[in-house]
Amino acid sequence: MVEKSTQGQAGIEIEHNFSLKSADGLLTPLSAPQIQARVSVMDNFLNADKGGAMSEKRGKKDGNNRNLLNIVFDKTMSKTAKNDLKSLISFKNDINFRLFYVIPGGSFFIENSVNAFKKFTDIPLEIPFAIGMHFLAAYLLDLNVKINFEGQIVRSDIWSIVLADSGGGKSYTESRYDSAIEIKNKLSTGIQSAAKFIEELAKTPHTAWIRDEVGQFIKAIKTQSYLEELKDYLLIAATNGTIARTTKKDGEIAIKDPAIAFLGLNVFDTFVKNIDGDDIVDGFAQRFNYIIAKFDAGRPPLSVSLYKTSEIEKVIKDAWKKMPKPRKDKTYKLSPEAIQAFDTAFSLFAGNDEIRNNIPASFSRRILFKAVKYALIYHIVLGKADKAHIDEEDISYAMRLISVNFSDTKALLEYYGLSDLERTIRKVETLKRKLQASGKPIKPRDVISNVREIKNVQEAKAILELI
Repeated sequence: MVEKSTQGQAGIEIEHNFSLKSADGLLTPLSAPQIQARVSVMDNFLNADKGGAMSEKRGKKDGNNRNLLNIVFDKTMSKTAKNDLKSLISFKNDINFRLFYVIPGGSFFIENSVNAFKKFTDIPLEIPFAIGMHFLAAYLLDLNVKINFEGQIVRSDIWSIVLADSGGGKSYTESRYDSAIEIKNKLSTGIQSAAKFIEELAKTPHTAWIRDEVGQFIKAIKTQSYLEELKDYLLIAATNGTIARTTKKDGEIAIKDPAIAFLGLNVFDTFVKNIDGDDIVDGFAQRFNYIIAKFDAGRPPLSVSLYKTSEIEKVIKDAWKKMPKPRKDKTYKLSPEAIQAFDTAFSLFAGNDEIRNNIPASFSRRILFKAVKYALIYHIVLGKADKAHIDEEDISYAMRLISVNFSDTKALLEYYGLSDLERTIRKVETLKRKLQASGKPIKPRDVISNVREIKNVQEAKAILELI
């Protein structure tokens, strides 16, 4: 997965992983301008979809899904949700950080495993990538491996949802990893009550959980009264807070520092039928990192007749065996260079200084902690289990994966009508500039009079809060 380039410095190979490899074999991260240039070179090779992972039209929206424009008009929308929408609207996916940008060359486990699926199946490669990262995250939880970040303990408890077309190979891929890698601590796939969740989590507070049909599960949590407590417990677990519950059998149960590596799997169309747009921007579903998997242009559905299951499992097992692993209870720290690298990578992720300055603090904090969790996983992926500090390379890969999540979240929002919302906001922004040029402030009545999508004062105020 290394592509040589004559555009680099003398005696240096430019790799797809945005590093410079010198004659002595040492890797150093590329600068932002070098990365920008490298992206331009790689775009055609990767067949990047500039419109986002699911940018094609999917037809008329399902009746039970609320369009984002209507959600913005809803006066109950929280300030945090509005700030997050501002960020997503501002984000311009000029650079498509897809799969090859987030898989380090020579990283054994992830690279070799994904390549096995590429060679022996037609499964979209985002699926084996995301599931492989989940299994590694779960393994690190098994070992109680963590980061001490500014006095706060950060673990590999990533919450991810993979969305793909029907028949994409989600369950098949999970089974291959499950056959090849032993994860000791995991919750039952089909937990359907708060009591059962607490019972299992109390035994293994640091654990893995895979949910198929995750959209239906989230909908049930939202709509079924018997699952209401489960939602509350999961929200506490997402922040590693103490979960308390009193039962007749065991009395008071307190689960301290819970950490769950959660992986949800769903067909894209089924997910959006069960999850409303307001859930994505201001609700439980916002806790997840989204990855949308599409069939590759060069590996379309039905292009492989029989999958070589034994070969795939052998590759995964061998790659897992070769990967250096941390000792139990290992605690890493962030190097000063890693913290500085985060700031640099965040600039690239946001696209430019203007966008960066407009991303609210609440959203930035969430990005930060997701990046640190990812960096812990990448530290192991990159074969540095024995190194005491998370470094700038780990952060660099983490931020690239964050960019994929951010891009796919926006692609998901496009389905709920983000484009309609963007057009309306652009009209209001144009009107605001016109009025300001005349020395006049924009008022709700100006918006109602000049923007046909806006029908009343409440809607006008809602849009004005987003600009």
